[in-house]
Amino acid sequence: MLHQTCPASLLSLINLIRRVGPIPHSNPHVSFATLPNELLDAVCRHLLTHDLVSLALAERLLYRDLVVSPASPSLSVIITLSSRPALAINVQSLTINLGSIPELQPSFYDQLSVVLQAVVNITGLSLFLPEGTSWVLGLDPGASYPNLTRFFSSFPLDSHVKSFLKRTPCLSTLALGKFGPSEQCTVTLPSTCAPLLKDFTGPSEAAATIIPGRPVEFVHLTTTPPTAEAVVGFVTLSTANILSFGAHIASHPITLIQPLCQHIPWVTYLSITTSCSFSELPSHSFYEDIAAALSRFPSLQLFELSGMVWGYDTQKDGRVWQSAPLDVEPSPEVDEEDAYLYSYY
Repeated sequence: MLHQTCPASLLSLINLIRRVGPIPHSNPHVSFATLPNELLDAVCRHLLTHDLVSLALAERLLYRDLVVSPASPSLSVIITLSSRPALAINVQSLTINLGSIPELQPSFYDQLSVVLQAVVNITGLSLFLPEGTSWVLGLDPGASYPNLTRFFSSFPLDSHVKSFLKRTPCLSTLALGKFGPSEQCTVTLPSTCAPLLKDFTGPSEAAATIIPGRPVEFVHLTTTPPTAEAVVGFVTLSTANILSFGAHIASHPITLIQPLCQHIPWVTYLSITTSCSFSELPSHSFYEDIAAALSRFPSLQLFELSGMVWGYDTQKDGRVWQSAPLDVEPSPEVDEEDAYLYSYY
């Protein structure tokens, strides 16, 4: 019955699908975009002209936003794009997170490098790859990314990342990974690289290279800076006012807050975490010192200390920051340990 009702061309398509075999049910993430090229070609041969036009427009949407991760293991899309570079111009957002994917063959990274050179219209790029693979960014120094505004990566600031940043004239948001235990930041970055950068997240070593000479307004340091003076040394070299600042330090928080209020008083959001251990509950003088320093930030809207939002009262003249421990009476059901916590917060 099938042979009597189907045209020969459609029968050949059905036979081809049978030869390719069914899509495994064990992989629910297989999509039209990841089908073999010969199957896609066979399907297209049976479409009318207006359907081909629709498919061409749909193809732009299929490849616009791509995610490759353990939760969506569509590694084959990288193979497809490397073999069909013309498709890569449709990619606007690309996220690759290989955190828990088993070790891949070196050929995969070769193909990924080809893809990264071809996605010239990309606006957002996130790469979380194994250590030592940053070379995928820099094989073609002639590639340019004029529309890229966001780049998030597990790579530290090395020569390959520097080469990549040279080709991102509109980059505004950058997040980089930490250096290894025996690594140091030896890269210099002229201000012509990423000249429009506004938001930086990464280690303090990289911040000292990236912030100076750029209009950075938002800074979050992911490693402990050597000294408060070192932090002041590079945040004051931004060509714009720092509006948001976050850092982790190993000392008393006042050692960083005081120099910051002297050098970047216009900050509106401040977050500090500290690994400094207190032998006893913070004293009244601790609160008074913090409150006095915070009062020197006239535009400060929010301050967090180790995840705790610092209290304040809103008055006519502005915010009055908490200068003493909260006097909270624990309920009778609260044990001594909880009462200790109440007295702190």
